Amino acid sequence: RAVDRRGWARTAGADAAASPLQTSAPRSTWRVTYDAGFNADPLAKSEFQRAVDTWAAYIGSSVPITVDAHFRTLDPRVLGSAGPGDFVEQVRDGKYTAGELAYPIALGNAKAGRDLAPATSSDPGFDILANFPNNNPDIYYGKGPVPADKYDFYSTALHELAHGLGFTSFFDDTDGVGHYGASTSSPYLLDFDKLFTLGSTGTNDLVKMPNNSTALGNALTSGNLFWKGAKGTAAAGGTRPKMYAPSPYEDGSSIAHLDEETYPPGTADALMTPAGAPGELNADVGDIALGILGDIGWSVPVRSGAPSPSASPSASPTASPTASPTASPTPTGSPAPTAPGSRFTAVTPTRLLDTRSGLGLSGPVRVGEGATVDLAVTGGSTGVPAGATAVVLNVTAVGATRATDVRVYPKPTDGAVPTVSNINLAAHQTRAGVVTVPVGADGSVRLRNQSGAVSLLADLAGYYAPDAETAFHPVAPVRLLDTRTSTAKKLGPGGTLDLAVTGTAGVPSSASAVVLNVTGVAPTASTDLAVYPASAGTDKPTTSNINLVPGVPVPNLVVVKVGDGGKVRVRNSAGSTAVLVDLSGWYDASSPGGQLFRPVSPTRLFDTRSDPDPARRRLGPGVRGIYRTALGDAAVPSSATAVLLNVTGVAASGGTDLRVYPYDGSTSVPVVSNLNLGTGQTNANAVVVRTGTPDGAVVFRNQSSSVALLSDLAGWFGP
Repeated sequence: RAVDRRGWARTAGADAAASPLQTSAPRSTWRVTYDAGFNADPLAKSEFQRAVDTWAAYIGSSVPITVDAHFRTLDPRVLGSAGPGDFVEQVRDGKYTAGELAYPIALGNAKAGRDLAPATSSDPGFDILANFPNNNPDIYYGKGPVPADKYDFYSTALHELAHGLGFTSFFDDTDGVGHYGASTSSPYLLDFDKLFTLGSTGTNDLVKMPNNSTALGNALTSGNLFWKGAKGTAAAGGTRPKMYAPSPYEDGSSIAHLDEETYPPGTADALMTPAGAPGELNADVGDIALGILGDIGWSVPVRSGAPSPSASPSASPTASPTASPTASPTPTGSPAPTAPGSRFTAVTPTRLLDTRSGLGLSGPVRVGEGATVDLAVTGGSTGVPAGATAVVLNVTAVGATRATDVRVYPKPTDGAVPTVSNINLAAHQTRAGVVTVPVGADGSVRLRNQSGAVSLLADLAGYYAPDAETAFHPVAPVRLLDTRTSTAKKLGPGGTLDLAVTGTAGVPSSASAVVLNVTGVAPTASTDLAVYPASAGTDKPTTSNINLVPGVPVPNLVVVKVGDGGKVRVRNSAGSTAVLVDLSGWYDASSPGGQLFRPVSPTRLFDTRSDPDPARRRLGPGVRGIYRTALGDAAVPSSATAVLLNVTGVAASGGTDLRVYPYDGSTSVPVVSNLNLGTGQTNANAVVVRTGTPDGAVVFRNQSSSVALLSDLAGWFGP
């Protein structure tokens, strides 16, 4: 099959593997081609279509899913089989040294947002191949109670289609030797395979074991395999779901099923166990199965009003938007698993770290190349409780000796370093950026300098915790202040401005904090801007939010408590500068509709520089890219109402600004900005952006010149 190779490659074709087993409006379009056997048996065809419609209501994709369905003479012991029609590989730059990462074609299409292996005159290009017997007298095709001596066809079809969606594995065992890969020469790892672990705790992942080894073979038949994905685990009540791993190994049954003793017939999650029982009806897919499919990258819906646990398919940024599919009502039933959300408590800006003086450390230090600083952010004098899930810090890098980047992430237990950055700065530059970072080991976060040497400051703006005070209300970005249009034009040295943030743009008087993007424009001298709660007699805090040098506009995201009279104060230290303020949302404890925050470890969503198509590696003037918050590996569910991103513009060819905003299908551009760049500059800024409608799309728009674009995920907001 011809495969679109913009970051993807074909691995190998696949026949539907045999298995011993076996409304709501659609969120995806399924196109089934029925053979003569199905067309000759309307009842069997109707029940198969019912299973297809069930999955269409749970699985979200902007790319139609095609199925080749056969109803014919098979081994009478077989109840049915289905599997992916093909697999595609997404190049991950050696992330898995034993082989690259592969996806069933339907999931690959959904993640890429396009058909990676379209039909041709010689190959119809089906995503799922399905075969069911027309000669098995033990199968029941009705909709009523299943006879005690019959196997339910609908339940079997529902089960088998899950294998076609990705409940499938490349692991195998031959005489005690374990293998994975489409073939000996193609040791690809499926996204499904990378989330198996030996034991219910720990990190003894199967993908870390040598391929073609007895150790792997022993693991596959140990009876001690578990799923470590966060969403499947959440669906199982916080305990890793046990997976089927019998001894001896059973071809077609092992690994790609839930353990049948743990989830016996009659339980809510029995559908994806390896052997259905006579008389058993599994009319629902089960929350654990949905969570597992979410873990491998599918978008699964809200159930009973709870947020979806899963990531959703993504599309790479494009030069022009395409129409998004209409959002559909979601199925009812038991709630889908989701990570617990946290509320926010804003604090008056408080400095926790200054490596120049040794604050937060045992003494002064200059952070050298590749060096790290671990900062305790909970307990002690921080005021942050031990149960906090994340902290909001304004991090400033001061006086870099060479061009570098600073990375802020949860303190790890294994020394791992994320590939994403938070602050980019040139030699001798001082640059600040807001970072929302999950709390790591020992209640600490880690700051790492990439090159040269630099001093680091960190100021606390607030924290997220399950029992904190306020929930978030995202808004489409709106400009609250532009001093260039006022009488004053600029803030002078020591000048302050009190800005009313409640009672405007829908922010209620009960709001306790706001999220703003603040930009200093055309400063006449090196200076800093501080943003803090307005209060009578309050002195400027010792913290700052933005550092400026003459002539260069610089933005920064600011999370700030609301002060007296519903106002926040902006203060300029030296020279004069224009100030812009854009609103992204607000927090309060009482207004309905507040959203909770789920932090994630820093995760790169896209990097236009890596696109194989040179024309797509930079955004030109006026060009916008559309990115779905159905974000695949980034673990953002379709229920997310806002995302927290770190957006980096790289090597701008001229002065420009980048604007990030919800996509609503229109071509209008808001009069706000998130990131300002000069010629040749590379800079980053945090962005909180409401997701668009109908499918959670976010627009990234470049104003002028051209620039490469990176986006990293820090977390998401949802019910």
